[in-house]
Amino acid sequence: MKALGLIPLLAAPLPGSAQVLTGERLYQICRERTSAEWREAGHWICPSYIRGIIDGARLQALRSAGGSIPDHVKTLMICDPPTATGDEAITFVVRYLEALPEARSLPAAVVVFRGLGEAWPCKP
Repeated sequence: MKALGLIPLLAAPLPGSAQVLTGERLYQICRERTSAEWREAGHWICPSYIRGIIDGARLQALRSAGGSIPDHVKTLMICDPPTATGDEAITFVVRYLEALPEARSLPAAVVVFRGLGEAWPCKP
């Protein structure tokens, strides 16, 4: 019977989930690497979220290429160099949001995708 009491908690949307994360919120979390928010959660949320978007973009390119590993590179939109670091990715995303504050109202995934696409475009 106690387990039934957990159903509403499990069914409720999680605060800060990827579905509601905005560019503004990502900016608040990632911009100040000396803040309490960074020390509490930002140091793992920022690089993990950004890496997830990069990996998701790669998977989407692979899907668009019909699963062909050699062909998927033709549709990639973010080509992070092998030497790229998580800190660099965070810096690019924060700079993108500082340069285009109107983008902060967009979903964070869109902001990361666009910001890193500009920072690390794929060469034809």
